[in-house]
Amino acid sequence: MKKNKYAICVPLSGEVLKYANNITNSLAKKYSINFINNKKSRPHINLFSGLTSTNLDKFSKTIKRNLKLVKLKNEKFKIPGLGIFLGKLPLIYLRFETPNNINKLRKLFYKSKNIWSEIDSNVSFEKWVPKSTLVFKDLKIKDLSKVSNFILRNKIPKEMKINEIVIIDFSAEEEKEIKVFKLIK
Repeated sequence: MKKNKYAICVPLSGEVLKYANNITNSLAKKYSINFINNKKSRPHINLFSGLTSTNLDKFSKTIKRNLKLVKLKNEKFKIPGLGIFLGKLPLIYLRFETPNNINKLRKLFYKSKNIWSEIDSNVSFEKWVPKSTLVFKDLKIKDLSKVSNFILRNKIPKEMKINEIVIIDFSAEEEKEIKVFKLIK
């Protein structure tokens, strides 16, 4: 049976989406940093991800059922600033504080083990960081200081309302949104 890699995500919205798009477009022009800017899916916060052999219809029904159990209407992520994971190729990201109901939702996804063949280790409760990546794979460590200073010159929005949850298929080279759950009518 075919297995797919799915992620359940909160896409960035409003001023935060504009901010992320402005930053990634500017980085592409000024520093030829394009990895994130070239993705087909919207910038997002990955809540939960893994490998599944469950068909999309059944997978979606489970997600929808879990969403009904947690009230996300008017829920917001606060944004304290940027974060960096250091390595040969540093990762720069927008950092988010976790609203209580997001943790409740993630626990429900974790309990829905019947839809997962394998859960990604980076979404475990010990390792998960609510973030949206701005720079990855095409930044050299020697350029980290000038790029991070460039990013910091732009005012970061303070919060973001959660408007929708999406399922992203990242089975192939290219990520794509395959299902959208609107939270606000």
